[in-house]
Amino acid sequence: MSPPPSQDIPVDIFYEILLRCGVQDLCFLWLNCRPVSRNCKDAVERVFVTKHLKKTWIRVDTGAKSRTEDQHDTDVEFQFYRLDPTDSTRAIFESYKYEDGIEEALRTGPSLERPNMVIQIRHELNDTALPDFRYHSDSDLDLKFEVSFDWKGMYCHFFREQKEVQKRLDAERVCVFPVVVLVIK
Repeated sequence: MSPPPSQDIPVDIFYEILLRCGVQDLCFLWLNCRPVSRNCKDAVERVFVTKHLKKTWIRVDTGAKSRTEDQHDTDVEFQFYRLDPTDSTRAIFESYKYEDGIEEALRTGPSLERPNMVIQIRHELNDTALPDFRYHSDSDLDLKFEVSFDWKGMYCHFFREQKEVQKRLDAERVCVFPVVVLVIK
């Protein structure tokens, strides 16, 4: 007797559904939809490669002082360039902007004690971990900087931290709200 046909929805179908419905809650999509099945995981990751990696930026605080009081932007912004052709788990981000201190900041890498790198995914910001962080600078006249890291690991850290913060804010609202109401009356 043969086994019943598989009930798995193909990756391409999951992918098209996710693209067309335009899920706004990326945290829910990554943390809740992705673990449902292997096909769902592949589809969610494909959506992130297609739509969300290009809306993800890394901002590096160089620690440099601005040249004038009017000039405050000493951060260097890296934008998604491509996935590493030899290892698709690594995202490569690039920047052509040079600021004093950028090479030292990149050499030091992300720090828990003094966070110098901020990740922005669409409108959300966090100084979460960049797993397996590496940097490369091109000494050409262009002076191109590249950083790469495990993009799936970064999204896992980013969204888990976002979920924890939201959970604590929700718990605080539940605890604080009745006190505020009592104080107001």
